[in-house]
Amino acid sequence: MTLSCSEDGSNEPCDGAVLAGGPESLDEVLARHKKEKKDLQGKIMALKKAVPKGNGKQKKQVTEEVARLEAEIKERHAQELAAAEANNASSPDPDTAADTPETDTPSPDAEVAPKLSKAQKRREKKLEESKRRDALNKEALVDALTAPRTREKQAINRILANRNMQIYDIVPDGDCLYNALAHQLSGSSSGEKLRTLASEYIEGNKLDFLPFLTTADGDVVEDGEAFEDYCLKGNLASEAMDMLNEFVEYLRIHVWRYIYDYLMGLLTGQSSLERVLSRNHRFLASKTSSVEFLLTCSSDSRIRAFDWELGDETLEAEGLMNDEYPPLTMKPTTGELDEYNADLKRQLADAMKQIKGYKKLCEDVEERRSIKYCSDSEVHEKKLMRLWDLLMPDDELDKRISKKWQMIGFQGDDPATDFRGMGLLGLEQLVFLAQYDEDRAKNMLSLSLHPVIGFPFAIAGLLKNHFYNNIRGPLTMDNFHQIYCRIFTLFCDYWNIAHPTSVMMFNPIKERFIKKMEEYLRLESANLDELTVEELCD
Repeated sequence: MTLSCSEDGSNEPCDGAVLAGGPESLDEVLARHKKEKKDLQGKIMALKKAVPKGNGKQKKQVTEEVARLEAEIKERHAQELAAAEANNASSPDPDTAADTPETDTPSPDAEVAPKLSKAQKRREKKLEESKRRDALNKEALVDALTAPRTREKQAINRILANRNMQIYDIVPDGDCLYNALAHQLSGSSSGEKLRTLASEYIEGNKLDFLPFLTTADGDVVEDGEAFEDYCLKGNLASEAMDMLNEFVEYLRIHVWRYIYDYLMGLLTGQSSLERVLSRNHRFLASKTSSVEFLLTCSSDSRIRAFDWELGDETLEAEGLMNDEYPPLTMKPTTGELDEYNADLKRQLADAMKQIKGYKKLCEDVEERRSIKYCSDSEVHEKKLMRLWDLLMPDDELDKRISKKWQMIGFQGDDPATDFRGMGLLGLEQLVFLAQYDEDRAKNMLSLSLHPVIGFPFAIAGLLKNHFYNNIRGPLTMDNFHQIYCRIFTLFCDYWNIAHPTSVMMFNPIKERFIKKMEEYLRLESANLDELTVEELCD
């Protein structure tokens, strides 16, 4: 009698281990051993997973139990394998014995049936499975030919054939709309490319599309994160490229930058921050941006996140210079060294004030933009009426909902609908524009264009070079509104130079203008106070 592994892993007799025709063959023993080892591994995994985290005593017990089970099955398998090999050596092959006459001397004419090899058995098994699959496929094909949907499609195809038309199947993979358009374009562009182009266009014209985008629940898409989700491309290739770019950027910041700083420190005797602050920069934005980059590489997570209180820059700069970026340059006298260090700390504090001020301004701008215009708010309504009084002082508004609003550039009878993308910020910018230059504001808004074009918000992330070059102190919302007025003025001049044939040219001209502005604002020399419209038209 052979032994088999019971449920608890002990060596107990197994009634199913003895074959009705006699003892197991060597191949059968090996196959059973393989199955028992697999079952044991499953049981071991279950035992280990059942141990609670941190329970050292139970973990030790499980380890001992696993060792016992493995030792028992190893010993039993060795005994069974030895017995099977001995039995196989002393017994004739069952297949051969069945075809051999029961005589002491076998007949020379007797034919012995060849024993099938394992490979041959596998091939025969695969052949049987293949035949079974073919039979199932034929049955499925017959069912499909008689299905209602198939009959309907055949009827439609017959009707279309009479008109020299046909149906082209589009796989419903989530991109069926773009794939259908790609097919209609005769394959000149792929569905994936069309999806990417559509997403990029929507993202680039956010304010134009926001009023018309809705969520699955029917709500208007206004939140920034919701808008990003709406425009998500789902392009695996682009995601892979983004991951690769992030990895390269990580190497650049944390590896190549470290090597560069180390070598430059050996050559110049200066830390990276000291080199930035002591260098003569042509434009202040270059120095401030370099300091900003070094702060993002700080070992202090609070500094990396620019999470210090506005006004504490002097104290923070002193801590950075003392702890993380101590000056390496040695001056001839102690007095000169102290003066040199004090100058570096002052420059660092000034740069940190600009950086923190710009971050705070961006937060304030986004906060104002996120406030929806509410017709029930007395404060909001007063600001709206203030705009009317500034632009149309000689024309009294007879009622709140009126076509007169279109006289100053609004699209409908109720201006509240025009502030959907920019929120309260859009109204405040228009009021500031009217106060800042009343005569010019009237001329600009008389173009019958949508007044809330949102240029400053669209390029808010690129305004830092302008602010770094022009404003050394804390930034305020008035600074941002002044930029709005300047950009709006430049656009109106740009519009007039473009000589549009109709107002339908608004979006194309606006896109070209924003592209030119983005290119300019990325320059270290960016200064909107000195920019002329002729430079944008070059």
